[in-house]
Amino acid sequence: MLTAQSDLSAIYEVNLRFLLLIQNLLREDIDAAVEQFGMTSEMAAVMGNLSEVQVDQLARSSFLLCRFRFNDVQILSALGEKGVSSRILTRSETLVSR
Repeated sequence: MLTAQSDLSAIYEVNLRFLLLIQNLLREDIDAAVEQFGMTSEMAAVMGNLSEVQVDQLARSSFLLCRFRFNDVQILSALGEKGVSSRILTRSETLVSR
């Protein structure tokens, strides 16, 4: 069982990686990032211009900043197929590490 502090640490890690992923995708292809994350161009501009300090402050929120959008059974099922999830993880890890 996780403690309150470890819960907050886990939330911080997820939030930080999510925010960094968004920023990396915005730098790579703003149109694709806007579509993929379902955000407005105004929100994309704000997210793309956040400083490291601002990203860290947002990540320290006590709630998750992302939400899962698995509303299609076929997509969710495909993620469980051999090889599919590892390709998705590799792509995500590559984008976050930039």
